[in-house]
Amino acid sequence: MAGIRHLKADGAILTPTWLTGAVFKAGFGYSDGVLNNFILLQQSTSGTGPVGSGDIEFSFFKQRLTLYAEVKAAFLVQSLTADSGSFTYYAPDPSLPNSLLPGAGRINRKVDKTAWNTTFEAGARVKLMQGFHLIVDWNRTGYLDTILIPTSVAIPANASQTQSGTTARFVSRDFIVSTINLGLSFQF
Repeated sequence: MAGIRHLKADGAILTPTWLTGAVFKAGFGYSDGVLNNFILLQQSTSGTGPVGSGDIEFSFFKQRLTLYAEVKAAFLVQSLTADSGSFTYYAPDPSLPNSLLPGAGRINRKVDKTAWNTTFEAGARVKLMQGFHLIVDWNRTGYLDTILIPTSVAIPANASQTQSGTTARFVSRDFIVSTINLGLSFQF
Protein backbone atom coordinates (compact mmCIF):
# COMPACT_ATOMS: atom_id res chain seq x y z
CA MET A 1 0.00 0.00 0.00
CA ALA A 2 1.24 3.53 -0.71
CA GLY A 3 0.12 7.01 0.22
CA ILE A 4 1.17 10.34 1.69
CA ARG A 5 2.09 11.00 5.32
CA HIS A 6 1.94 14.37 7.03
CA LEU A 7 3.70 14.77 10.37
CA LYS A 8 3.02 17.59 12.83
CA ALA A 9 4.69 17.48 16.25
CA ASP A 10 4.85 20.23 18.88
CA GLY A 11 6.36 20.14 22.35
CA ALA A 12 8.68 21.79 24.84
CA ILE A 13 12.03 20.82 26.32
CA LEU A 14 13.35 22.17 29.62
CA THR A 15 16.93 23.29 28.90
CA PRO A 16 19.65 24.31 31.37
CA THR A 17 22.16 27.02 30.45
CA TRP A 18 25.71 27.71 31.48
CA LEU A 19 27.85 30.80 31.54
CA THR A 20 30.67 31.31 29.07
CA GLY A 21 34.05 31.38 30.83
CA ALA A 22 34.98 31.20 34.49
CA VAL A 23 32.62 30.65 37.38
CA PHE A 24 31.78 33.82 39.33
CA LYS A 25 31.22 32.18 42.71
CA ALA A 26 30.41 28.73 44.02
CA GLY A 27 27.19 27.43 42.49
CA PHE A 28 26.99 30.20 39.92
CA GLY A 29 27.47 29.33 36.28
CA TYR A 30 25.02 26.54 35.54
CA SER A 31 21.35 27.37 35.68
CA ASP A 32 19.87 26.20 38.93
CA GLY A 33 16.40 27.59 38.42
CA VAL A 34 17.05 30.30 41.03
CA LEU A 35 19.41 32.92 39.63
CA ASN A 36 19.47 31.89 35.97
CA ASN A 37 16.28 30.06 35.16
CA PHE A 38 15.95 27.02 32.96
CA ILE A 39 14.84 27.80 29.41
CA LEU A 40 11.63 26.27 28.09
CA LEU A 41 12.54 25.55 24.47
CA GLN A 42 9.45 25.30 22.24
CA GLN A 43 9.72 22.65 19.51
CA SER A 44 7.76 22.38 16.28
CA THR A 45 8.23 19.88 13.46
CA SER A 46 6.15 19.38 10.35
CA GLY A 47 6.80 17.33 7.26
CA THR A 48 5.16 15.60 4.33
CA GLY A 49 6.22 12.77 2.07
CA PRO A 50 5.40 9.42 0.50
CA VAL A 51 4.70 6.37 2.64
CA GLY A 52 4.66 2.70 1.75
CA SER A 53 3.60 -0.31 3.76
CA GLY A 54 3.43 -4.07 3.61
CA ASP A 55 1.88 -6.72 5.80
CA ILE A 56 1.66 -10.46 6.17
CA GLU A 57 -0.84 -12.70 7.98
CA PHE A 58 -0.81 -16.38 8.92
CA SER A 59 -4.04 -18.03 10.07
CA PHE A 60 -4.25 -21.24 12.11
CA PHE A 61 -6.98 -23.47 13.54
CA LYS A 62 -9.66 -22.55 10.99
CA GLN A 63 -8.81 -18.84 11.35
CA ARG A 64 -9.29 -18.84 15.12
CA LEU A 65 -5.69 -17.61 15.54
CA THR A 66 -4.08 -15.08 13.23
CA LEU A 67 -0.48 -13.91 13.51
CA TYR A 68 0.38 -10.76 11.60
CA ALA A 69 3.14 -8.25 10.96
CA GLU A 70 3.15 -4.86 9.28
CA VAL A 71 5.94 -2.49 8.24
CA LYS A 72 5.66 1.13 7.12
CA ALA A 73 8.25 3.59 5.91
CA ALA A 74 7.78 7.26 5.04
CA PHE A 75 10.38 9.59 3.56
CA LEU A 76 9.56 13.12 4.73
CA VAL A 77 10.76 16.56 3.81
CA GLN A 78 10.41 18.30 7.16
CA SER A 79 10.98 21.60 8.88
CA LEU A 80 12.22 21.65 12.50
CA THR A 81 12.05 24.76 14.66
CA ALA A 82 13.29 25.35 18.22
CA ASP A 83 12.75 28.71 19.94
CA SER A 84 13.28 29.78 23.54
CA GLY A 85 11.46 33.08 23.21
CA SER A 86 12.91 36.04 25.09
CA PHE A 87 14.43 35.39 28.51
CA THR A 88 16.49 37.31 31.08
CA TYR A 89 19.83 36.10 32.38
CA TYR A 90 22.19 37.53 35.01
CA ALA A 91 25.95 37.89 34.54
CA PRO A 92 28.46 39.24 37.08
CA ASP A 93 29.75 42.77 36.57
CA PRO A 94 33.50 42.68 37.40
CA SER A 95 33.65 46.48 37.85
CA LEU A 96 31.30 46.28 40.86
CA PRO A 97 31.93 43.48 43.39
CA ASN A 98 28.96 41.20 44.12
CA SER A 99 26.77 42.85 41.48
CA LEU A 100 24.90 41.18 38.66
CA LEU A 101 24.01 42.65 35.29
CA PRO A 102 20.73 41.52 33.68
CA GLY A 103 20.77 40.72 29.98
CA ALA A 104 18.19 39.78 27.37
CA GLY A 105 18.65 36.49 25.57
CA ARG A 106 17.01 34.29 22.97
CA ILE A 107 18.10 31.10 21.24
CA ASN A 108 16.40 29.70 18.18
CA ARG A 109 17.12 27.49 15.21
CA LYS A 110 15.26 26.39 12.08
CA VAL A 111 16.37 23.40 10.03
CA ASP A 112 14.89 21.97 6.83
CA LYS A 113 15.89 18.38 6.15
CA THR A 114 14.74 14.96 4.99
CA ALA A 115 14.14 12.10 7.39
CA TRP A 116 12.55 8.68 7.65
CA ASN A 117 9.57 7.61 9.74
CA THR A 118 9.48 3.85 10.28
CA THR A 119 6.95 1.55 11.91
CA PHE A 120 6.95 -2.15 12.72
CA GLU A 121 3.98 -3.92 14.27
CA ALA A 122 3.53 -7.60 15.13
CA GLY A 123 0.63 -9.23 16.86
CA ALA A 124 -1.98 -11.92 17.22
CA ARG A 125 -5.76 -12.02 16.92
CA VAL A 126 -7.73 -14.77 18.63
CA LYS A 127 -11.32 -15.34 17.52
CA LEU A 128 -13.35 -15.80 20.71
CA MET A 129 -16.69 -16.04 18.91
CA GLN A 130 -18.14 -14.86 15.61
CA GLY A 131 -17.20 -11.18 15.20
CA PHE A 132 -15.48 -10.98 18.60
CA HIS A 133 -11.63 -11.02 18.76
CA LEU A 134 -8.92 -10.65 21.39
CA ILE A 135 -5.99 -8.64 19.97
CA VAL A 136 -2.44 -8.43 21.33
CA ASP A 137 0.25 -6.51 19.45
CA TRP A 138 3.59 -4.76 19.80
CA ASN A 139 4.32 -1.59 17.84
CA ARG A 140 7.52 0.42 17.45
CA THR A 141 7.43 3.72 15.56
CA GLY A 142 10.51 5.81 14.91
CA TYR A 143 10.11 9.48 14.07
CA LEU A 144 13.72 9.95 13.03
CA ASP A 145 15.40 13.38 13.28
CA THR A 146 12.20 14.98 14.59
CA ILE A 147 13.44 16.96 17.61
CA LEU A 148 16.07 19.72 17.82
CA ILE A 149 18.08 19.45 21.04
CA PRO A 150 20.69 22.00 22.10
CA THR A 151 24.04 20.33 22.77
CA SER A 152 25.39 23.53 24.30
CA VAL A 153 23.71 26.73 25.41
CA ALA A 154 25.98 29.57 26.50
CA ILE A 155 25.09 32.91 28.04
CA PRO A 156 27.54 35.75 28.75
CA ALA A 157 29.64 35.35 31.90
CA ASN A 158 30.32 39.04 32.48
CA ALA A 159 29.30 42.54 31.42
CA SER A 160 31.84 42.70 28.58
CA GLN A 161 30.37 39.58 26.96
CA THR A 162 26.74 40.75 26.94
CA GLN A 163 27.14 42.27 23.48
CA SER A 164 27.96 38.79 22.13
CA GLY A 165 24.51 37.59 23.14
CA THR A 166 23.38 34.04 23.79
CA THR A 167 24.46 31.15 21.61
CA ALA A 168 23.49 27.54 21.14
CA ARG A 169 24.49 24.53 19.07
CA PHE A 170 21.75 22.12 18.08
CA VAL A 171 21.53 18.51 16.92
CA SER A 172 18.46 16.62 15.69
CA ARG A 173 17.34 13.54 17.61
CA ASP A 174 14.89 10.69 17.11
CA PHE A 175 11.58 10.23 18.89
CA ILE A 176 10.85 6.50 19.17
CA VAL A 177 7.65 5.11 20.64
CA SER A 178 7.06 1.48 21.57
CA THR A 179 3.65 0.23 22.66
CA ILE A 180 2.01 -3.02 23.65
CA ASN A 181 -1.72 -3.17 23.02
CA LEU A 182 -4.29 -5.55 24.45
CA GLY A 183 -7.85 -5.15 23.33
CA LEU A 184 -11.13 -6.63 22.26
CA SER A 185 -12.58 -6.15 18.81
CA PHE A 186 -16.25 -6.51 17.96
CA GLN A 187 -17.55 -6.52 14.40
CA PHE A 188 -21.23 -6.66 13.56
